[in-house]
Amino acid sequence: MFDVISRKDYQERKCADSGALAYRVEVRERGDERVIVAERTLPTAGFPALIDRFLSGRVTSTETITWAGAGADGGRSARVSVNFAAAPARMTGTVLLSPAGTGCTIDLDLELRVPVPLLGARIENLAAPLVHQLVEAERSTVRAWLASRTPMNQRHPTS
Repeated sequence: MFDVISRKDYQERKCADSGALAYRVEVRERGDERVIVAERTLPTAGFPALIDRFLSGRVTSTETITWAGAGADGGRSARVSVNFAAAPARMTGTVLLSPAGTGCTIDLDLELRVPVPLLGARIENLAAPLVHQLVEAERSTVRAWLASRTPMNQRHPTS
C-alpha cells in the first residue's frame, strides 16, 4: 500500500478526486524517509456558513506527510501536518500503515485546532465532518486506484 500512496501520480489523483480547483504535489526521499507535500485549493461550496465566511469561497491547504522507513513487519508511520492559508487553523497527527493478512490497515489520529477566541471550538466541530469527507474521498481513490491496476484474481482488500 505504501508504494501506492507515496507515488506522485497517486497523490495528484487524490487531489483531483477531492475536487481541488488547483494542486501541486512533490514527493521526495530524505534518507529512509519519504516526504509528500500536497498543496491544493478547494472550493468551500457546501461548507457551513460560519466557516465559509472566513474563507471567501475557497481554501488552500498544504499537507505534509513525512513517512518513516519501514519497520520489521513492513509497516510504516508518518507525521501529518496540514496548514491552511489565510485561515487560523492547523491539523496535525499521525498515520500508521500496518500489514493485515493480504491487505493492510490504516489508522489515523488527527487533531484540528482553530485558535480563534470564542468561535474556535465551534468551528472545529463544524469542520470535523469536512475532514471526514476528505478521508473518505481518499479511501475511494485508493480503492479505485488498486482496482484499476490489479488483475481480478490478485486484488487485495483495504481497510
